[in-house]
Order: sequence, then structure tokens, then C-alpha cells
Amino acid sequence: MTETRRSSTSAFRRYADLVVGLLVLIVLIDLGLIVYRKHQGSSVEVDRSRQVNYFFRVDPNTAREEDLADIPGLTQTAARKITAYRTKHQDGQSGKVVFNNLEDLARVPGLSERMLQKATPFLTFPPRTPTTIPAAEH
Repeated sequence: MTETRRSSTSAFRRYADLVVGLLVLIVLIDLGLIVYRKHQGSSVEVDRSRQVNYFFRVDPNTAREEDLADIPGLTQTAARKITAYRTKHQDGQSGKVVFNNLEDLARVPGLSERMLQKATPFLTFPPRTPTTIPAAEH
């Protein structure tokens, strides 16, 4: 009889452990669902009040190809075309100004109007030196 009692106690204990385990599992799943539902569809707020704009201007007469390629709107290929055009039209004078304004830059073959519109805020050109007309001698 003790043998039967032990086996029934042990079977009962295993059954009780199984029930407790299932209850714990149900509680954990329920908690997981609560957390999931709480965060479902929620979005992260981004503080845009302190927006930093990095702004630079590049002179296409002196800029390296890498610097031109960093300008929004210009590609590596466009930058290469600009530097090749500049080198060709400097006639061996390395400091010679080829691009006095945006219209001069638009002469570079392969640059689209849209590309130049995007790049314009990041470009600078040398200041024009006013031509002086000598005063007439009386």
C-alpha cells in the first residue's frame, strides 16, 4: 500500500508541477502581450527644435573633385567633368578663373539644370572686380 501511495503522491506532484508551470507560462505570455500592445503603433518623438544645418560653399574654380562631389546635387561624374573642363580652359594658368558665375558653370557638358539648381546654394564664385573707366582729361 505504501508503494501505491508513493506513486499516487508522485503522480499528483508531477501533475501539480505541470499545472503551476502552465500557469506561469500563461502569465508570462499575458505580460508579453500587454507590453506588446502598449508599444504597438507607438512612435518615437524626435526633438527637431534644435536643428543643425551644416552649410558650406565651394568655389568650383579651386575645389578638388572630392569637394565638388560632396555638394548635394552633384555626382562624382559631374565633379570630374567640372574639374576636367576647368583644367582644359585654364590654358596652363593654374589660378585662372574659369567660372565667374553659374552661367559659366552651366557650360560644362553633362551638367543638367536640375543638378545646378540643387548645387547652387553650396557654390560660391569669386567677386567681380569693377572695371574702372579712366576719367577724361580736360
